Amino acid sequence: MAVRQTILWGEILAGGSIELKGKLVPGAKSPAIREKVAPLGIIDRGYGMLAIRLVRGSIAKRVMKLPVDIHTHTIASTHAYSTIHDYIAEARRKGVRLFATTDHGPDMPDAPHLWHFGNLHVIPRLVDGVGILRGIETNIRNQQGDIDCHDGLLPGLDIVLAGMHEPVFPPSTALAHTKAFIKAMESGRVDVIVHPGNPNFPIDIPEVVKSAVACKVAIEINNSSLCHSRRGSRDNCLAIAEAARDLGATLVLGTDSHIAYTLGDFTLAEQLIIEAGFPEARILNLSPRRLLDFLEQRGHEPIAELSGL
Repeated sequence: MAVRQTILWGEILAGGSIELKGKLVPGAKSPAIREKVAPLGIIDRGYGMLAIRLVRGSIAKRVMKLPVDIHTHTIASTHAYSTIHDYIAEARRKGVRLFATTDHGPDMPDAPHLWHFGNLHVIPRLVDGVGILRGIETNIRNQQGDIDCHDGLLPGLDIVLAGMHEPVFPPSTALAHTKAFIKAMESGRVDVIVHPGNPNFPIDIPEVVKSAVACKVAIEINNSSLCHSRRGSRDNCLAIAEAARDLGATLVLGTDSHIAYTLGDFTLAEQLIIEAGFPEARILNLSPRRLLDFLEQRGHEPIAELSGL
């Protein structure tokens, strides 16, 4: 698929190395060279990104790995099909260094009991070199931005996602959905709003993005929304990424994996944010440290066991 922006992640013109006809050569810094670079598209590698550029008639490639996934579900949510052990094994296989386990909040019909979230402390922080964050995908319940996670659970959670799901919050108006997202962010209890491009829950995109900036909340670009869930999301997600680019918001990519095999596969989300020309500096997946710093800045306790990631 052709993309329309001239800036890609891992800017190969910023002095890095690029692969040119099979050989590694220094990245060019010259504005004259930069003007001759045009993006061609993305190859799906199953993990991370392989960007293709045309440089003076030759193909140049650069791989950008994304070693962090913030959105996964285990068999504790019964419409998912993998255990935490499956995710750890897949993370090791793919080189994912940090992932969050974020099963659905208890208002969802097949969600785990509240005790599941209260007992997440039994999951080790680090297994075979893979860091694990203890999280939840909460449900936004109403226009007041209430979520289905009470304050007693929050101290034990490393990351709190919040989204709208039809069984909990029946779709209403764009105004109602916008108010709900904004109130949830203003509550200070939510770190990331997830799949906000769902066409069943239209929103005022600039207003939601402005609130995310003001509340220092990240916005997810959900890879699952671009392939098999929430069909029809792509145009909204692109508009969200472009508004986030222009308004200074922070993005994070999530696979929303319901089976371990999709862990770390951000192919379609990467393609979309490249198309939007979103800056690498405001994407949380680039390293475990970047995500952990973001969460600490939001008031979460530092996690000593993950300090070496």
